Amino acid sequence: EKGSIGGARREGREVYREEKYREERKMAREMASYMYKQGAINTGWKKRWFVLENGVLNYYKDSKSSKPNGTIALDGCFLEPEPARKFAFRIVHPERRIFFLAALNDLSLEDWFKALAKVNVTMKNKADTQANLMTSQHLRAGYLMKRGHIQKNWKKRYFVLRHNIIFYFETKSDSIEGKEPIGAIDLFSAKATEVPEHQQEKAHSFEVFHPQRQTYLFHASSETERQIWVMAVNNSSLPPGPWIDQFGDHAGWVEERKGRNKYDKKWLQIRQNVMMGTEIQTSVRLSWATELEGYRIQYSNDTTDDRLSFTLVHPRQPPFTAYFPSADERKVWIDNINKSIRAIGKVRLSGKLDEAEKKVESAASGPASP
Repeated sequence: EKGSIGGARREGREVYREEKYREERKMAREMASYMYKQGAINTGWKKRWFVLENGVLNYYKDSKSSKPNGTIALDGCFLEPEPARKFAFRIVHPERRIFFLAALNDLSLEDWFKALAKVNVTMKNKADTQANLMTSQHLRAGYLMKRGHIQKNWKKRYFVLRHNIIFYFETKSDSIEGKEPIGAIDLFSAKATEVPEHQQEKAHSFEVFHPQRQTYLFHASSETERQIWVMAVNNSSLPPGPWIDQFGDHAGWVEERKGRNKYDKKWLQIRQNVMMGTEIQTSVRLSWATELEGYRIQYSNDTTDDRLSFTLVHPRQPPFTAYFPSADERKVWIDNINKSIRAIGKVRLSGKLDEAEKKVESAASGPASP
């Protein structure tokens, strides 16, 4: 009888301890509810039970599961909007995987933002909205006249200067709407100089010279505008720091699909924050380019015409898909692209990019062309 009473007491104490533990766990939870999570390899969205406690976000198959499917360490993370899905956002860390999550509705999304804010995970820029998704600022943007390389005629184009690259569009609205640029200018090893007055075909002219690329000739609307553009181009490289050696560095042939069972080869090169393409390896003119900040990679192991692929996806830029004959070759590219994306994230978090962009902006004594 005493044994049975003692056993009952022990069992009662165990039940009490378990209930107390559950209550403490419940109190420690900042938030718990269902959300959708996008897979890293199979990029479909799956409903998962998320629990935020003690500064860590765990996710489970469902609310009844006791063992988490995975854990998201939140130290050093920030949030960014994800326009690919309603009520979606990203949890970003410059050196770790980016997680793509979506709440079930607007009220749940607001609750998650409040809960994550309690553990210092907030929107990187609180002014971020669905209409302002770019993670970096233009160093300079405006209309210039550009002389053609072959026909030598002058055309008005809208230019956007980013770090190490210039994109140009037919109109300003094409840039804002995220349309494919007409062209891009490689600024690695490039230098902008004012054209002397006695050599000018047009007033307020300047050129961008590159030792391996073609030379581009422009003319601005005024002398002040010319000086600003020359200064901005010559200060467009990334700020020095330990991150420079952490970028991806790779070059080689990839294939781009042009139609059913038809592929064209393109020579691609990753240099720091930019990926550039040319029709042939020694071409003096870029046929395609993009700045890698803000991009992510989507891929699956499904084959198309016995080829594997990945797609670069950006909330405001056109996607780009490359095809490869083997998984090993594709992996080399994915690893180098991810290295560059992580490295540019480190530069951004250091504040050095913002300093460089403000320096160019403050040195510009006049407004950009309307």
